[in-house]
Amino acid sequence: MALGLGRWTVERVGSRVREMADSVREMADNLPRTQMPAVRMPPWVRLPEVKMTPAPRRGVHPLWVVAGAAAGAGLMYFFDREHGQRRREMVREKARTYLRQTTEKVDGTSRDMMSRARGLVVELRSKVRTGDRREPWAPETSSEARRS
Repeated sequence: MALGLGRWTVERVGSRVREMADSVREMADNLPRTQMPAVRMPPWVRLPEVKMTPAPRRGVHPLWVVAGAAAGAGLMYFFDREHGQRRREMVREKARTYLRQTTEKVDGTSRDMMSRARGLVVELRSKVRTGDRREPWAPETSSEARRS
């Protein structure tokens, strides 16, 4: 008996829901068709930014292809049977010349900087010396200074 009562209730509720859905459809069909006005957002409201990520790359990057071709061309240039030895010697000599010139420049610059630093130290010591009371720019007037 309870089972029959439950089935009747479900059927009755289902028919009521169908009737309500039909009445809502009729009301919607009877509404006048108008376009909704555009909603303008105030300037301080920002929509969330969507970050576009590029599609994942498939295969080898084109720069790797170019780098591989350049490396292959360089190897072919230097290991050529006819002229490769002459080219390698030429590169070796240019590298030696560049190394020698660079070493000379660095040595000259370091010697120059050392002599400038020594001169600066001597000049500072002469200005800071406590035993000498005269001004560094004043002429020497003592008889001892004239004798030496």
